[in-house]
Amino acid sequence: MEHHKSAMSSVMKMNDGLGMSKEADVDILVGGPLTGASMNPARTFGPALADGFWQNDLVYWIGPIIGAVIAASIYEYVILRPRRVGQAMA
Repeated sequence: MEHHKSAMSSVMKMNDGLGMSKEADVDILVGGPLTGASMNPARTFGPALADGFWQNDLVYWIGPIIGAVIAASIYEYVILRPRRVGQAMA
């Protein structure tokens, strides 16, 4: 039974990687031609620094910060708080 669980977990990990690569494919194929988007803020920062062209770079810095704050808030208030309340009642 334990062997079956480990085989399933390795298949699940492989599928996670496949989903992430497909997300990157969609970003490259759709976002690139439409907006010239880069997935790496450092890749955007270098050319902007070299050219002195900073028109749309703020989105690469503010977007991840706002996303991190939203994700941390959801984790804190939606996932952790119910667990803490359940532990306090026990």
